[in-house]
Amino acid sequence: MIAIRRATAADAGQLVTGLAPLYRRPLGSETQLASALRNEDFILLLAMANAHPIGYLQGQLLDRLDGQRMMLIYDLEVAEDERRRGTATALLEHCLDLAAQHGTSRTWLISDPQNEPARSLYIARGGTEWPAVGFEFGERAN
Repeated sequence: MIAIRRATAADAGQLVTGLAPLYRRPLGSETQLASALRNEDFILLLAMANAHPIGYLQGQLLDRLDGQRMMLIYDLEVAEDERRRGTATALLEHCLDLAAQHGTSRTWLISDPQNEPARSLYIARGGTEWPAVGFEFGERAN
């Protein structure tokens, strides 16, 4: 059985090693992760099976100048051997419920156009596809 829960700063030590196999980039330190998790607007949802993370979703609650709030989902990952079992759906649904509890006007994310399983999930859960072009800026030297 999969359990979905929001991570807290108290989880930081376990997450540094527990999320490493799932996270596609080097994780920060326990101190950095705990700092992020203390931010109420930072959302890290964990999909747990047998006390081990098998998936996660990262998101951020954003305030707009017009007073509206939005949720940005910027990372959703499930262990390869756990895919196609409802974990991503459970993470997404939990996030959408959490966003509604925080009074958001909308939730959005950007997905790779070639990622058909992800696109199918988002459409099946009521997402509307819209055209976009993404840009990324690297670090700047001081």
